Amino acid sequence: MYGRKMQEVASVQGFNPMRRVALTFVALSLVACSEGAKTDAQVSGSSAAVAALAPRGSLSSDAAAEVAAQKALKGDADAAWELVGYYSGEHFDRQRNEYWHQVAVDNRNSNALTHLGQNLATANDPCVVLRGIYVLELALKSLPADGEDAKSLRREIDHAEARSRTMTPGNCLNTTASLR
Repeated sequence: MYGRKMQEVASVQGFNPMRRVALTFVALSLVACSEGAKTDAQVSGSSAAVAALAPRGSLSSDAAAEVAAQKALKGDADAAWELVGYYSGEHFDRQRNEYWHQVAVDNRNSNALTHLGQNLATANDPCVVLRGIYVLELALKSLPADGEDAKSLRREIDHAEARSRTMTPGNCLNTTASLR
C-alpha cells in the first residue's frame, strides 16, 4: 500500500545502498533474536542487551502499521522502530524491515543505533569495528547519562575499543573511500 511511497522517500532522502549490507545483517539478527537463535552479538556476551533491543512488535494489524508508517515518514523514530519489529515477526518482510531500520537509524532511535553498532562492533574487520564504535557513541548520546542502559553501553564501547586495539590495523581510509 505504501510501497511506492517508501521508494519515493528512499530516492528523495538518498538511501545509501552500501548501508543495505549492514542493515541486512541487522535485520536478520533481529529475526534471529525474536526466534531465540544465537547471533554474533549474543555469542560475544551481549545477549541480554540484544534481546532487550529487539522490537516487541506491538503493532497488531496492517492498519496500525500504516499509521505508524505515516508517523515514521514524518520523522518519528520510535514508530520506525515499531515497524522494524512488525516486519521481523509474523509479518516478515526483509526489504521493509531494512528500510524501516534505516529510517529509525537516520532519525536517531537509540535502540536502532545500539543494535546497528553492536552488530558492526562484532565484525572481524577493524574498519567496521571502528564504525560500530562510532554508532554506539551516537546511541550513547541519546540516553540519560546516569541510567543503567548508558552505563552498560559505555562498558560495551570500552570492550569494543579494547578489542579493536588487538586487531591487525588495516587501511581504513582506503576502505572507507572505496565504499563511497
